[in-house]
This record gives sequence, C-alpha cells and structure tokens, in this order.
Amino acid sequence: MPRSIGGGPANCAAFSPDGETIVAGSRDNWLALSKAKTGRMVWQQEKYISQDVPGPKSYLTFRVLQKLAFSPDGKIIASGYSDGTFSLWNAQNGQLLRTLKVHSKAVQVVVFSPDSTMLASGSDDGAVVISSTRNGATLHVSSSRKAVTALTFAPDGNRLAAGYADGKIAVWRIP
Repeated sequence: MPRSIGGGPANCAAFSPDGETIVAGSRDNWLALSKAKTGRMVWQQEKYISQDVPGPKSYLTFRVLQKLAFSPDGKIIASGYSDGTFSLWNAQNGQLLRTLKVHSKAVQVVVFSPDSTMLASGSDDGAVVISSTRNGATLHVSSSRKAVTALTFAPDGNRLAAGYADGKIAVWRIP
C-alpha cells in the first residue's frame, strides 16, 4: 500500500540495511526517514540551501538532491547533490554530520564501502572521489573525461569499480 513520506514527489530513496526504515528525498527541499512498515515519519530535514554565485550578475543556484545511500552498518545516510557536494547524516536522528564539496559538477552516484568507513562519489565531472566517513578526508581521487554513472565496492572493500557514460569500466585497488 503506498504511503506518503516527506513533502513532495520523491526522486530518490534507499532502504536501511535491516529493511526497517526508508529514507526518501525530493527536488522540493526535503529529506525524510520513515518506518517502512507503517510509514510513520522518524525525522524530516529541509537542509537544501541556495547560494549566491559570483559573476557579472549574481543569481541563485539550488542544491538539488540527486542520490541517497545508507551505510551498510545503518548509521549514516549519504546524499549527493547537483552542486557537486555530498552530505552525511546521522540516520538515527537526522543530524547533519558534514557536507563536502568534492566535485565541480552534479554528484550522480554515492556508495559506501562494506565496512562503512569510506564513501565513494561519482560525478558528471568524471571524478571518482573516496572520502573518509569518519573525518571527511579525501582518500583517493581519479578522473576521466566522461561522467561517472555507476560505482560499487567489492564485497571485501579492497577494490572499487566505476562505470562511465562512454561504456568503459575502471577498477582500482583501495589502499
């Protein structure tokens, strides 16, 4: 049975690893965590921001939510945005842990390592960035001329595979 979660049409969602909760978000400036069985909202955030863009004529740009992912341990939610940023959220209470600007174009993919200590993000700028979920440090950067369309960690967490808009795939060993 369909349930309403959040404040507008959802454009992305992710189940928690235990299947008990679902996080959903939209381009209408909301991010919400709800119980999967009942639809009861646990928390909702409206943390999307507008910012002035420098230039001859200042105008507003908006962060548009692109992707969501739960960490395998269920403690962190990652959200990727059109402005090249991603945010990490406490899954239990919705508290923003950090926001990092690691890409020059829209983030299209966010994926956690199997042990939840790293987040890989891929963007329209062709970059794959691996960041620490503990402190936000950049651990690895690789770039291509084509947009990143898919990312996945190997089950042991020692390799990362990336798919690109030109149909190519790259695999890296994680240090």
